[in-house]
Parts: sequence; structure tokens; C-alpha cells
Amino acid sequence: ELQCTPYFASASVEIAEPENPPERGVVQAPVTVHVQENPPHRLSFGAGASTNTGAQGEVIYQGLIFLNEPLQLGAGLRLEQLRQSAFADVHLPPKDDRRDSFGTLIEGEDIAGLRRHRVALAAVRNQVRGSVEARYAVNLQREINEPDNAPSSTNTSLTLDGGWTVRRVDDPLNPHRGFVAQLQAGGGSKALLSDQNFFRLYTRYQHYFPLAEHDVLT
Repeated sequence: ELQCTPYFASASVEIAEPENPPERGVVQAPVTVHVQENPPHRLSFGAGASTNTGAQGEVIYQGLIFLNEPLQLGAGLRLEQLRQSAFADVHLPPKDDRRDSFGTLIEGEDIAGLRRHRVALAAVRNQVRGSVEARYAVNLQREINEPDNAPSSTNTSLTLDGGWTVRRVDDPLNPHRGFVAQLQAGGGSKALLSDQNFFRLYTRYQHYFPLAEHDVLT
């Protein structure tokens, strides 16, 4: 649980042998927890080039303390010749079996005679219960398209999404036996701020068959 949080780079737990263990009953032994903290603030820079959007530069900030609370903040700004975008995400501290976050994205581009401006707001909950990993999200987007020599258009959508992954394998890092099943569903409705009614469904199943001591067929 400590390693799953963003606050520690590493964590280990050691249990020492009791000095005079009784033959029966409760045994008391000292427990030592070693943690290495991540830096509370981190700033990174990047530069590159794309054949679609030209030269680009970006700056990304990652912080573990926001508003004097243990909130994880990630914010970034990317400037390209034909596209500009900025984002900010806030992750709440893990609670029981879930992790909540919310964020916003602002993007603008001018490519091949089409100017597009997009603003998005989203809230996400990730939850793990046993072998089932669940993700629930709500996303509100508004997009303005301004093509050359054509009338402009505005699209708005409020999307509700859910995703579930069942992972039952012998080794989560190097599986040889078992299966992974995934289901995603989402959509929007004119009755809930969307311009159109739409629905999306995605499913995936993968099975692992051991062939030999070190070989596996998927």
C-alpha cells in the first residue's frame, strides 16, 4: 500500500525476532518500516519536433503537496508551432480501495486550414477489489471547429464511462497460466448536455497456456 502511493520511492517492512518468545500465546516482535520519500516538487522540460505540428517545447510540474494538503498535482504546458495545450490534474490521497482524481485540458490548433479549440473537464475514480480493477469517469468536452471557407461548428458532449478488468493469473508480472478479461462501456445522451446520442463498447480477453517450464502460449 505504501508503494502504491506517490509519496514514496521505495518502502520495505522488516519484522525482527522476539528476544524471549513464549511457548504459547501472543508473540510481540518489533516491526521496522523503511521508506524513501519522493521529492515534494519536480519540474521537467522537454523539446522535440513533429512532422504534423512542427517544433515543440514543454514544461511539466509534479507536486505532492497542494493547498497545504497531501494532494498530488500535475500540470503542464506544451507549445508547438501548430498546436498549443495546457493541462492540470489533481489526485486525491488513496482511500481504502479507491483513488479519485479530476482535471482539465485546454487545447488549440491550426492544421491544414482547420482551427480547433477544445476544453475538457474530467473526474475519474480507480478502484481495486480483489482481482477486479474498475475505472469510472465522467468527461465534459466542448469543441469549436473553424474550417477555411466553411461555416464553423460547436460540439458538446458529456460522456459517462466505465471499465472493468478481471485479472486471474499465476504471476501478475510474468503470467504463464490464467486469463485477463476487460470490458469498457460509455456513452452520452442529448438529455444530458450532449449534442448526439452515442454509445461505445469495447471488450478484450486474453488467455495464457503454459507450454513448458519457461514457455507460454497466449
